[in-house]
Amino acid sequence: MRGTWTARSIRLLLPLACIVAGGSQANAQISFGTTVDLALRNSEPVQIALADQAKARAVVSESKDIYIPSLTFASGLAYTNGFPIGDPSVVRFAIQGLVANFSQPNYIRAAAAGYRAATFSLDDARQQVILDASQSYAELDATNKQLAAMKQEEESAQEFVRITQDRVDSGVQAQLDTKKAQLRAAQVRLKRLDLAARADVLQQHLSALTGIHGAGFITDGATIPAFPTAPPADALQQQAVDSSAAVKSAYELAKSRQFQAKGDHKIEWHPEVDLVVQYGYFSNINNYSAYYNPGSFRPSNAAVGVQITVPIFSMPLRAKARESDADAVKATHQANLAASQVSEHVLQLVRSVEQTDAAAEVARLQHEISSADLDALQLRANHGSSAPGDAVVTPNETAGAQIEERGLYVDYLTAEWQHTRAELGLMRAIGTLGDWAKTALTLPVATHP
Repeated sequence: MRGTWTARSIRLLLPLACIVAGGSQANAQISFGTTVDLALRNSEPVQIALADQAKARAVVSESKDIYIPSLTFASGLAYTNGFPIGDPSVVRFAIQGLVANFSQPNYIRAAAAGYRAATFSLDDARQQVILDASQSYAELDATNKQLAAMKQEEESAQEFVRITQDRVDSGVQAQLDTKKAQLRAAQVRLKRLDLAARADVLQQHLSALTGIHGAGFITDGATIPAFPTAPPADALQQQAVDSSAAVKSAYELAKSRQFQAKGDHKIEWHPEVDLVVQYGYFSNINNYSAYYNPGSFRPSNAAVGVQITVPIFSMPLRAKARESDADAVKATHQANLAASQVSEHVLQLVRSVEQTDAAAEVARLQHEISSADLDALQLRANHGSSAPGDAVVTPNETAGAQIEERGLYVDYLTAEWQHTRAELGLMRAIGTLGDWAKTALTLPVATHP
């Protein structure tokens, strides 16, 4: 059967096409937008939240469908000795449905609020998956850059050890200097191994998030969108509370508990009216005519009416209403607490963004100064110094400067990643992370040789 391509079909197959295209290489380079999209599709927390939403939707239907009469069928056969017990029905149909109940409207409102709470929880789960995928992708991208710099630093450290040992053998330096150089090289190697281990963990985590296995997960930092400028802290706090899916879910859950309590309080002394329709086909196999007037026996019998029930006194119902009251009070305080925690957390994140930005600026300047010093030192080593009295630059001085420059560059990348993590956390808190991640799908796709 021939079908037509739809926008949804293309959108669903686009991530797969990207993977297939990258699968021909030894490693797969995945863009940021594709990573987030696949993480959302493969997320177990999102699937759990979807199941909770489906359950809440069914609860709403259940609370409304109680007004729709239900039809049941029954049949049976029994032997009677003596006076017949019950009616002699061979086939019985019964229709029963709720006509009026003072509690049911509140139960319907409680179910509807529960469904809205589940929907907000689903949105919160998706936001958390986007945060997890974004942070893991950005950290892996930064870690790969750090590893490349650390490999250069390790090469310089090994060269520094070789040069120092040569100078020790020539009697220019003491044997202790070799130990110090070896210690410095060992420290660089340890740091590189730590970064490599972290990169492996991040690759495995991203593979589990996206469902991409069997190939190295290579990031493309150019596909990560730029961060928007954040409003002042005071405005962000209120924005976070207003947009937080977790807070909205908590307040909807509190409403659900309140409606449930109102419904439970209206059970006692409030009538319930049910529609009752019954039809039975009777048989005389148990000699009903011997005990009842034979002239009044009829095979087909029906009854139509209403059943009115009024709970007058029930201690369990009163206790259940008090239990619902307590649940409503608890849920309300939990929602207020969630809003307060979000507001406080946003303030911490705003300050963290400011601090990490300043730390990244310091690390950048330190690296630039170190890079300029290295260039000047290499220039003196290659062409000599024009200033009289300057000492000759030795090879181990150049190697030491290269180690320091690469180390400060790694520190700068670390500070940049910490700032990125703070920015992502802030966007998650104020509800703009999803919109920011969507912009990655509109970025031009980078080409790589």
